[in-house]
Amino acid sequence: MKKIGNHKRQLLFSSKDLQQIRRLGQHFNAVNKQLDLYRQGPVFLRLNRPCRIHDGILSIPPARRNELVAFYENHAGKSRLMKFVPASGAASRMFAEWFSLLDSEALNKPECGRSFMKKLKKYPFYFLIEQDKKASKFIRQNNIRDLLAYILSAGGLKYGWLPKALIPFHFYKEDDIRTAMEEHL
Repeated sequence: MKKIGNHKRQLLFSSKDLQQIRRLGQHFNAVNKQLDLYRQGPVFLRLNRPCRIHDGILSIPPARRNELVAFYENHAGKSRLMKFVPASGAASRMFAEWFSLLDSEALNKPECGRSFMKKLKKYPFYFLIEQDKKASKFIRQNNIRDLLAYILSAGGLKYGWLPKALIPFHFYKEDDIRTAMEEHL
């Protein structure tokens, strides 16, 4: 793999990216090292057997679950917790209900449109949709069918065709909405 000089690598990042790297207390070299690993691609392991209970898998008996939940609740406030949610697969499954809605007559009913908009506003990416000129026009016109088609289709925002890891789904504030890929990196 051809090495890229630091100056050229910095061109990959916007000034906002560089500010965020600094704000998170990261070092530019560490970020580049992570990107190098990403560019390298996966290193596959050779497995010698599947994991089984007592061989890589811990089975928690039902009688012990309450005890462990209580332990978590007692200690959670004393530590910084982080949740890892893998984002694999196609978003087409994630938006299956929306694809069905798009093909149904239900969208002709005003209450269905109101219900859809109420739910849509709860999604972390709603702010981005609202900022999109075409999508905001559909919102103003209360044109739910065209809005939904625009959100999902390859001719619009492509959310229905992207891998889930590339959909902005982690909301911190209006100017900081991240994809699962960004979160994992």
